[in-house]
Amino acid sequence: MNLTLWRPQNSMLSFGSEVDRLFDSLWRSPFFETPVNLVPPMEATENENEYRVKMEIPGIEEKDLSITLQDGVLSVKGEKKTEGEKKDEMCYCSEVSYGSFERAVSIPSNIDAEKVAAQYKNGVLVITLPKREEAKPKKIEVKVK
Repeated sequence: MNLTLWRPQNSMLSFGSEVDRLFDSLWRSPFFETPVNLVPPMEATENENEYRVKMEIPGIEEKDLSITLQDGVLSVKGEKKTEGEKKDEMCYCSEVSYGSFERAVSIPSNIDAEKVAAQYKNGVLVITLPKREEAKPKKIEVKVK
């Protein structure tokens, strides 16, 4: 019979790693899904003729988008739906966000609200907000005497 030296700290380290492993597997189970806020990235630009708001929202269908312009605020709402519950699959890792979102942006008063347009292609929403004619810069020539 061989004698081995018992070191209690080694037993506690082993026990601790087993407890960590147990809780890690529990938190990854579908019972503990944490809701993730879906906040699509946005880019707002301006040139002399218009403002443009661009949002990346892949995986959202056009029918699930709502765009409104009211009282100087542009609002974009949408919902990214799950593909449905799959009873025969176990999800081990999911970094994809699902759910509803809303982004609101203050818009300058010099836009022509009647000509605002939106285009959605390949998961990118582009909203074009043309400036009113009287708001566009006018070039004034200087005359030399």
